[in-house]
Amino acid sequence: MNLRSITEAIIPRAEKVSQTPEEISAYERLGYPYRFQPVLRVSEAAMLALRALLRIFLVSALFGTWGAGATVVWSHTGNRFLRGAGLTVLTACLVVAAVWMLVVTARVGQKRAP
Repeated sequence: MNLRSITEAIIPRAEKVSQTPEEISAYERLGYPYRFQPVLRVSEAAMLALRALLRIFLVSALFGTWGAGATVVWSHTGNRFLRGAGLTVLTACLVVAAVWMLVVTARVGQKRAP
């Protein structure tokens, strides 16, 4: 046993990396800002960065709106059951809005198939 065999056992060999932007599959082009994609064009990298910033801004605004709504429901409702019901509805709306927002921002800048 040597260092190379141990390293190969721990770290599997990487698959062939696409060399040109035309060879990249749609799956490889998913907008994960933390994923290193060495074959991106500058415009594609800028679009991924803008998409990530858009998500950060929209998620911040969404949580701020949800927090304000939750505070209003909590402070203006005396009945504990109605408080819980109101917060449950607000939380469900938060989840639906967050999923919708992530789907929409994932499609920003993608080319449409004819």
